Amino acid sequence: MKAIRVQLKHRRNNKDYSLYLRWWDVVNKKYEHEFLPIRVKDWPPKTQEDKERKHEAEKLRNRKESDMLSSFLGTVPPSRKKTTFLEYFIELRKNKGWDNVIVHLKQFPRANTLLYQVNDDFVKDLKDFLLNRPKVSQNTANFYFSKVKACLHAAEGKIINMLDWKEIGKIKILPKPIEALTQIEFELLAKTPLKNRETQRSFLFSCLTGLRYSDVKKLTFAEIDFSKMEINLVQKKTGDIVKIPLLQTAKELALENIPAGTMPHPSMLVFPKLGTPQRVNTDLKAWNKLVKPSMHYHLSRTTFASNIYEATEDLYAVSKLLGHQDVGVTQKYLRVSGRKLKNVVHVALGNFNIK
Repeated sequence: MKAIRVQLKHRRNNKDYSLYLRWWDVVNKKYEHEFLPIRVKDWPPKTQEDKERKHEAEKLRNRKESDMLSSFLGTVPPSRKKTTFLEYFIELRKNKGWDNVIVHLKQFPRANTLLYQVNDDFVKDLKDFLLNRPKVSQNTANFYFSKVKACLHAAEGKIINMLDWKEIGKIKILPKPIEALTQIEFELLAKTPLKNRETQRSFLFSCLTGLRYSDVKKLTFAEIDFSKMEINLVQKKTGDIVKIPLLQTAKELALENIPAGTMPHPSMLVFPKLGTPQRVNTDLKAWNKLVKPSMHYHLSRTTFASNIYEATEDLYAVSKLLGHQDVGVTQKYLRVSGRKLKNVVHVALGNFNIK
């Protein structure tokens, strides 16, 4: 087996030299490399500034080699003996989703525990801390904890001992109540002007057809058969064609910008000015907050599914209209009203008598 050795290498660019580290990966049996955020004008360095940069690169090379040796021997890398859990989490940050977690971790009393001292009790305390944060729901705490686990998984077996995740436990995700517009709410929204009419008519169209934002965004008139009053939509995942009946109201929304007495070209988009998902959801949130404080585009799809199921109790039909292959998925789209539940109980048990 080759000795663990990290080399400092350079690569010539147009105007300077990039410095990088190169080593032999004994597991995958190939050379790996890591570019350093250091560049020099000449190689070998001539100016004092370049010599200092090379010296900094050599320090990083030594640190990398030392860390790799420690990892191989199963000991704590020297460079990590003074690293705290919070510092490591910030260093490992992968995307903006980690930023909110960092805000809360800075309030965690044990955040500055040295990373190599992290154990099961530390993680349990952190889990309880996240669960009891003010204005943080249990589902949000689950999201935050998932980032913590990702961070610690990267350190397990290298910097910290393997953790007993079964003993630590999970933060369970609570099912969210299904939201859907009633007929009264739908009609009220239809009568309430929205500055961006394209967002408004596309959302109302989706409430009447069950189409996703992604489907509506690319919907062309070629996919609408006005003679049969139906939409023929090809499912991306399966390639199946879903036929959705086109109501007169939905037809009027689709043809709103087409001059009377003319037919649109098949290749034309039905909603050509529809914005990005972020823009659309921002518009919807500004709509009538008295109807639904948290408006979002997916609400149109659950409105379509819930209202059809409420009227027909035909789960299979709703599943077909939504293009689902599994009715179990369809059930996640349904909201059953209290009135419906009350009616079901009365129909099933209303004749039971104790006299």
